[in-house]
Amino acid sequence: MKQGDAFIKQAYGRHLLSTLLALTGSAAGSIVNSVLMGRLLGADLLSVPCIVIPLHYIFASAGALIGVGGMAACANLIGEKDPDRCNKAFTVTWLMTLAVAAVLTAILLPNLDLVVRLLGAPPEIYGNVRSYAAVLIISGVFNMGVYPVFNLLRLDGKMVASVIVFAVMAVATAVLDLLLIGKFGLGAAGASIAVYGGLAAAAIFGAALLIFSGENMKLVRVKAAECWQLAKKILFIGTPSAIENVCILLKTYALNALILGGFGVIAVSAFQVVNSVNSFAVIFTAGVSGAIMSFCGVFSTERDTVSIRQLLKLAFIEGAVLIAAVTVVCVLIPESISRLFGIDGDALKLSASAVTIFAVSFLPSMVNNILICLYQSTGREWLANVMTVLRGFLFVAGFALLLSGVLGISGIWHSFWLAELLTLIIALILGEIIRRKNPYISRLLLLDTTIESEGHSIALSVKDTDEEIAASAALISEFCEANDISPKRTNAISLAAEEMLVLIKAHTTVGNTASLRVTTIQGVVVLRIRNFGGVYNPLSEYDDDDMDFLGLKLVKNMAEIISYQRTFGANNLTVIL
Repeated sequence: MKQGDAFIKQAYGRHLLSTLLALTGSAAGSIVNSVLMGRLLGADLLSVPCIVIPLHYIFASAGALIGVGGMAACANLIGEKDPDRCNKAFTVTWLMTLAVAAVLTAILLPNLDLVVRLLGAPPEIYGNVRSYAAVLIISGVFNMGVYPVFNLLRLDGKMVASVIVFAVMAVATAVLDLLLIGKFGLGAAGASIAVYGGLAAAAIFGAALLIFSGENMKLVRVKAAECWQLAKKILFIGTPSAIENVCILLKTYALNALILGGFGVIAVSAFQVVNSVNSFAVIFTAGVSGAIMSFCGVFSTERDTVSIRQLLKLAFIEGAVLIAAVTVVCVLIPESISRLFGIDGDALKLSASAVTIFAVSFLPSMVNNILICLYQSTGREWLANVMTVLRGFLFVAGFALLLSGVLGISGIWHSFWLAELLTLIIALILGEIIRRKNPYISRLLLLDTTIESEGHSIALSVKDTDEEIAASAALISEFCEANDISPKRTNAISLAAEEMLVLIKAHTTVGNTASLRVTTIQGVVVLRIRNFGGVYNPLSEYDDDDMDFLGLKLVKNMAEIISYQRTFGANNLTVIL
């Protein structure tokens, strides 16, 4: 009866699978584009997207800042049971995306030649870099738009839709590549149109799904003052994700300059193979962490550290298994992976060595990604930012500069795993410093367990049987008595839980397990019940004259607030007494 992890396993399993499949679609488009460029245009032109990556990440940084920040803000407001402000945050997220994309395009496009020179494009491929960059800038709004699409679809419980959106992107990119590069011979410009045409398809389709069929978020009017307040909240929460993309921009720019200056264009092609391998690995390193973020945002607001710990345990275990498999593949067949991209001759040995060494970074990268998402969702944005800057730029660039002079180009590949490992060590040290100030802060995860440790919450997993429902009501009564809640309120709380569970049992699929939690904070008691088993909102079917809802009528008369929301693809019923 004490809280098991049945609900968390089911919820996380759904989100993890959909996140991995969606990221697979996203990565597949990029990887297919690189493979076809290398095979159809030659290994030298494979360096073009690598040189242009810093420009891509200007838009990606802005998209991540707004998209991830918007999702986290909406998740917090859902946890606070404030649907009106959640709708406004959703609206502001889209307004900011459109406005910032327009500003960036207006600044960059008229200065295209300056941008290409700053990217360090060699004379022999200058024209190809210029045409690729022009398409990228024009398509900037779609590059940014996929971030709110990806994050908000998952928060809204549309896991299947998120997979379909990114499958559309992958298919569109592959088809356009074959047509524009293979049939019409448009070269680098065709490759760029294919990549950003795929992004456009995903962004438009995903935005339409959210706007016209969203369950928890709708576009609404927002006053200018409130728009500004919500924009600041979104920007603050989204900072770590934006910093991550800015760091990728700076890191890629610095490493491109270092590789081009010391080892030539063919070495940049090897770097592009590493980037493509990383795109595949990110499916798992970022997918595992990305699947927890919306949960952590809601659970953190509810101060539900038990669920967060259960969630993270699953993420670490399942992530380790997945990333270990990817690492083994990269270590065993690096040459075969390199040949996929048209790499051969002297470049093959260079590329294979890069893939092998780079694979060592996958496991610590996954751990760091999980911790950053956790800290970003639980109010420790500063720590998430520190970790992001260290692993994303400072340590990588610093180690690459130092080691390339000693180990040659292999020193650059070693810099990645060294940066991840050192960042994790520093995070552990900073975490211990934080824990000294509060004995209730948990090690590594840095969760405030005060409510849990002082016995002010109880969490139960309740199967849909009469025996378990009755037993849960008895346990809640014991909890209330232990927290000095009056007998009258104790009876009301116990009755509310029992009546809600009875209704859920009667109207959802058989064999369902509900996640029930009761918390008391400063005299206020909050009862929260979540369950899968089909959409069921007892409040929408309530009828004063229907005897089947007599129990719900009693609960409504006793409760200060009773509300229903659909979150994570699950029913979420909250009663405040």
